[in-house]
Amino acid sequence: AASATITGICIAIPISRVYYKLDTMLALSALSVCSAFAYGALYMMIGTLFHARAMVFCVVYTGAVELFLAMFPAVVNRMTIQFRLRSLLANWITIPERFDRPELYMYIASDESAVLQLMCLLSLTAIFLSVSFASVQVREFTTAAESEL
Repeated sequence: AASATITGICIAIPISRVYYKLDTMLALSALSVCSAFAYGALYMMIGTLFHARAMVFCVVYTGAVELFLAMFPAVVNRMTIQFRLRSLLANWITIPERFDRPELYMYIASDESAVLQLMCLLSLTAIFLSVSFASVQVREFTTAAESEL
């Protein structure tokens, strides 16, 4: 996922009207790698918890939480991967006018440092992977086909 995104970034940024092309390209490339790891771990966790209908649960989670719930100006949106990625983007790219109304900025992204945002993403990824591994160990998934059992 990250390689496809980086390829798209390398094609789109040079023909866009972005002022700081190299900064934006580097920031978006780093975000695509962070996003691939975080969402990959999340969807793996969902797949191990709900193995019968994993794709359905992944689509429902993405629509309900990452798209709908993340847009609410509340504390719950800070627990989403999307909020952390938006905060990293705001920290890493150069914007001539940051935001027209600074009092609303805290609902879109966090003013905290990029290191803290990366630590939050890393923590979320570690939690998702730990739950996935624990679920696989407890359920003892088999790799044999059902007809072989």
